[in-house]
Amino acid sequence: MINFTKISYKSLLVAVCSLPLYAEPLDGTIQEGGELFKKANCQKCHIVDGTFDKMNEKVKNVNNLASWVSTCDNSLHIGWFPEEQEKVTKYLNETYYKLKK
Repeated sequence: MINFTKISYKSLLVAVCSLPLYAEPLDGTIQEGGELFKKANCQKCHIVDGTFDKMNEKVKNVNNLASWVSTCDNSLHIGWFPEEQEKVTKYLNETYYKLKK
């Protein structure tokens, strides 16, 4: 007779051991946007007392957020490509703003 309890535990053990030791974000774009944000030292102006400053809620939608990211990039001569601006926008929205798309 087959002992299903042992088979179930063995299957579970194999499944758990197959998982990575850390969880990667579902979307690498968000991670890349966060790296760009940090590399450009955006937190110098946008992190106040350890909290992200949402610019007094001036950002109302994702397109508006993208415009702010572009403005910062251009005025501070960061030099992001349009794809990088999109990654930073996505990072900011997914991490802080949570605006509808």
